[in-house]
Amino acid sequence: MKIKNLQHVRQAELMAFLVGAAGQAYPAIDHMPEILNNGMNALMGNYGNITSITPENAEVWALIMAPFTIGTVAHFYVEKKTEEYQNLKEYYSKVIDNFISFAQSLDIKDPIEIFSLYVYLYRGGYLSYNHQFTYDIDMKDLSLLNGLDVIRGTGVCRSISSMLTDIYQRMGFNSSNLSVNTNGETIQNLSHLCPLKLEKSEKGGKFAKVISSFTKVIKLPNHLITIVDDTKYSYPLDPTNDGILYPSKFGKLRVHNNPKLGMQNYVSVLTLQSLMGNFTTPNKIPGVLRQLNMDTIELSTFEFLYRNTLGIIERNKDKLNSFYEENKDLYERIYLESENINSMLGRIIPVIK
Repeated sequence: MKIKNLQHVRQAELMAFLVGAAGQAYPAIDHMPEILNNGMNALMGNYGNITSITPENAEVWALIMAPFTIGTVAHFYVEKKTEEYQNLKEYYSKVIDNFISFAQSLDIKDPIEIFSLYVYLYRGGYLSYNHQFTYDIDMKDLSLLNGLDVIRGTGVCRSISSMLTDIYQRMGFNSSNLSVNTNGETIQNLSHLCPLKLEKSEKGGKFAKVISSFTKVIKLPNHLITIVDDTKYSYPLDPTNDGILYPSKFGKLRVHNNPKLGMQNYVSVLTLQSLMGNFTTPNKIPGVLRQLNMDTIELSTFEFLYRNTLGIIERNKDKLNSFYEENKDLYERIYLESENINSMLGRIIPVIK
C-alpha cells in the first residue's frame, strides 16, 4: 500500500462522516439525494447545511464521528507501513548517520558542540536540498520523520527540533522533543550565537505571528524544543531560535537569570504525542521530569563550548562544503520521492492540499 492509497481510505471515511452529518440535517429517507448532495457540498468545503450538535442528537453524532476519529489515529500507524515511508525512513537514517560521522571527524561529541554544529549546518543549508533552508509551513510532517522536512528545505520548529532530537538519540543520549508555550520577548533574550540567521518566508513569518497571537490569549503549546542529558547535566535547547533554557518553578523553563522570561512546558502533551505516534517522544513523562530536575550548565560554559565549535567550523569550511556535496544526491532523492505526498493535514483530511 502507498500513502496515496491511504488518502482514498480517508476520503471514504470523510464521506461517510459527512453523509451522516447531512443525514442529521435531513433525516427523511426520501431526501437521500439531497443528503448526498449536501454531503458532497460539505466535502468541497460548504459546511453551512450541516446541523450543529445538540443534546438530542449527540449520541448519533458520536457514532458518526467515531470511525473518522479512529481512522485519524490509525492513519499515523498505517502510513509507517507504506513503501514510500520505509524508503524515506532509510534515506533519513543515512543522513543522521552521515551527520554524526561528520561531527566525529571534527572531534565534536558534547551535546552543546553538537547543538552548535547542527544550528550552523541547517541554517547554512548544508542539511537541505538545494543548499537552502527556509522557515516555512510547506511541510510533509511524516510521523516520526518530522526532521525530514529540514532535508526538503522548508519547515518550522517541529521539523528543526525533531531532527536534532533524532541525532542525539542515535548518538546514545537521552533526548526527546518537548512542547512549550513561548513568546517573542523570551526568544529575543536567548543567546543567538550562530552567525547565520534563520531565513523565513513570508508565509512562515505570518504563521509564527498568528500562532504567537492566538496562544498568548489561550495558553496552548506553540513551539517545540529539544531536551537532552548526558547523565550529569540536562540541556533544554531551542535550535529554532538558537539558545539554551533553564528549569524553573512550576514546570517553567526560563532564560538565564531572568525568571520573568521563559517557556511553559507541557510534559503531559508527550503522552498524547506518543499515543498518536507522530512525534519523537521516547522518554515519556518520567524521563522528561527527571531531566527537568537535573542541573544545567552555566550560560558562560554553554557560550564557551558554542563559540569553540564555531571556531572549529570556521577552520573547516572546506569540509562543510565536501559534506554537502557528498550528501546532496541523497537530499535530492528524499525531496523527489516525498514531493507528491500531501501535508499531514492534507493526508488526514484529504480535501485539504
